[in-house]
Amino acid sequence: MPSLHPSRSQGRQGRATTAFILISIILLLAILPTAAAQEKLLYRTPNNTLLVYACNAEDACEACSPVEKSLDVCKPTGNKEPIACKPIDAVNLNDTKEHDKNIWWSPEDVIPLDPGKDPILPTWRECDLVAGIESFRFFMFEVVNIMILLVAGIVVLWRRRLMSTEQYRRIATRLAA
Repeated sequence: MPSLHPSRSQGRQGRATTAFILISIILLLAILPTAAAQEKLLYRTPNNTLLVYACNAEDACEACSPVEKSLDVCKPTGNKEPIACKPIDAVNLNDTKEHDKNIWWSPEDVIPLDPGKDPILPTWRECDLVAGIESFRFFMFEVVNIMILLVAGIVVLWRRRLMSTEQYRRIATRLAA
């Protein structure tokens, strides 16, 4: 039976459209690439100096190949991004004044170095999202939603037409009697 209050059904449809648009915007914002955080590596030399390296992403996140899936960097997410590490500071741990003002690190974060060896700096790190894959997934999600919307709209119009035809038939039989 058609609604006696067309404004109510239009209001519901308007709210549903608004909700659909808001959810789409939220999902789009969720997959946009974000600025990668700077990662710091700490190495302790045998002469009690703390070497601080800053590692930044050089390129976008990419999916690991099937061969690379067994690597430690690819195990958590299946994705990796190239990084470059540069020395930014050297803190003498024997100097208490310098040590006290740089107490932002914890001992668990420090990697000990063997005498005469340079630190082994990573060239890759794990990352969460590959922009191209996530964009494709979002696009497919939107396409599926639009297809569902079209099918549901067609069903609603077909049902409304069926109900109107049935109602007109009942009215015609009452008037004929």
